[in-house]
Amino acid sequence: MKEYLVCDSVQVSTRKVLENGFLLCVGRVSKPGLYKYTPESIGIVSDKPVLTFYRPPIAVFDDKSMESFKHKPITDGHNGFIYATNSNQYMKGICNDVFKDKDEKKNEEYIGVKLLITDDEALREIDAGKKELSAGHRCRFVLEDGTTPDGQPYDGIQDMIEVNHIAIVEKGRAGHDCIIFDSDDINNNNKTSTNIKTKGVSMVKITIKGKIYEVADEAVEAIEQLKKENEENAKAKDQLPEIDQLRKELEETNKKRDELQAKIDALTGEKKELEEQLTADALDKAVEARLSVVSKAKALVPTFDAKGKNIPDIKREIVGVMCKDVDNVTKRSEAYIDGRFDSLAVKGTSAMDEAIKKHFTGAVEDGNEDVVEKKKKEKMLKDRDAWKNR
Repeated sequence: MKEYLVCDSVQVSTRKVLENGFLLCVGRVSKPGLYKYTPESIGIVSDKPVLTFYRPPIAVFDDKSMESFKHKPITDGHNGFIYATNSNQYMKGICNDVFKDKDEKKNEEYIGVKLLITDDEALREIDAGKKELSAGHRCRFVLEDGTTPDGQPYDGIQDMIEVNHIAIVEKGRAGHDCIIFDSDDINNNNKTSTNIKTKGVSMVKITIKGKIYEVADEAVEAIEQLKKENEENAKAKDQLPEIDQLRKELEETNKKRDELQAKIDALTGEKKELEEQLTADALDKAVEARLSVVSKAKALVPTFDAKGKNIPDIKREIVGVMCKDVDNVTKRSEAYIDGRFDSLAVKGTSAMDEAIKKHFTGAVEDGNEDVVEKKKKEKMLKDRDAWKNR
């Protein structure tokens, strides 16, 4: 089974330099609480970018777990699991003892450790301010949603802790209250040699482009969001050629649409002109038809007044006046009325012809009928156009 190195942190303090230059010191290295991990750093598959695990007091202060701190190597930073095969390269000291420590002011409990630092470079870094401690350990992660006694939610439980080494780091997961103690830390707390001031910042390991970094918990979500945005930007960049092609197709479609709209507008204009022309022609025909009927009616009944009457009414009235044999004219069908009117009109035209001949007798010489026909047509045209002068 693949093993994953889990790293906490606290701080280094209460120091004593031995004659040989080695440093005896006391510090805090772990405490109960909530710890955040990226799923890949602990071998868990999850949709969440960061998982929160609760490390309960019963797991932190388990006798077997605390015993695992004893005689474990001290390292400068985390370099994976430490074994006999690589201890010469990474080991900077050793943990002599472990104990349960308590901060009375904060009412919080920690795992305290007594360390022996033997490496000159590590000693210089501690003197320069590098004093947080981070325990590298194996443990069990159980995905199990829940809430801590003080109501904080978590994604799982962390227990069965087995320490492999203790690293001196710039910043560790357990926060600034897990350190190697200084004399100043002791004086400020006015308590035992293991009490210190705290800021409560936790650290998380994340992997970016194959490299592992320790960052504050608060930064993890922001970093994961940036990674997600970078991935989305890269995906969008890959889609640029396709987007450009779609944009060109859209422009071509809009161009064709505009051309079709121009044709539609042109056809609409022509249609309107044709409709106006057809309306004028229809009006001329309607006027001509009415004048023809009125002319025939007046030939039959010279005193007939056609004002305000339509063609069917004119025909029906003339038939009623001229055809005494027709009863209930108003109930007769339109076809019947049309037939009787046309029959009357033929007779009326003949009578009108005779009247015109008599009227123009003086103009007819040598039997020339053309003069009569010409006068006849002139009168019909005059009657037809009479409406224009109204």
